[in-house]
Amino acid sequence: MNEFGGGTVQVGSMVLTHPERFVRWEQLHTDCAGDEFSPDADGQFDCAPYLSFVGGKVEFDAGGFSDPNERYGSVSFLLPQ
Repeated sequence: MNEFGGGTVQVGSMVLTHPERFVRWEQLHTDCAGDEFSPDADGQFDCAPYLSFVGGKVEFDAGGFSDPNERYGSVSFLLPQ
């Protein structure tokens, strides 16, 4: 399978070309799974950047993803075969 996690560049490009994707807070927020990182440099890659719609605007932040949340989904892309 040719699937990979979307990073901030790919997800940011998606938001710029499809602004209708973020218009209200009830929509699924995006977790940029392709840019997971280890904040303590201990080999535990348990944080990732994410985009969400809060207060009428799109916000970019990063945080832990060890606890599942129904409001966020990891972005993935597929390469054609």
